[in-house]
Amino acid sequence: MNERRHPSRALALTLMAMTACATMHAAPATAAAPDHADVRIANYQFSPQTVHIAAGGSVSWTNGDKRAHVVHFDNGGDSPSIAQGGSYQRRFEKPGEYPYVCAIHGASMQGVVVVE
Repeated sequence: MNERRHPSRALALTLMAMTACATMHAAPATAAAPDHADVRIANYQFSPQTVHIAAGGSVSWTNGDKRAHVVHFDNGGDSPSIAQGGSYQRRFEKPGEYPYVCAIHGASMQGVVVVE
């Protein structure tokens, strides 16, 4: 028996297989950074130490320690003194990394805000 080949069918099957392979190997979509992050101050530490937010987003620091803390940014700007149970919020408009420390307790208390 004589088999007839169908070039258009073979081409269609090849394209379908290539599309399936490309879809399986595509990079996963990354989730957008959140508009807000919360940082807890406890046991003389910022937790989490690194937060990611979208440009225009904000971060809130809440103090769970008995002693006051001041969030001091390397590129300028300090929070007011944050007493136990108090909080401070700052908005970040421009993408970049914003390292900070506690102005009272120094480099042993540090963190970073990453604005995407």
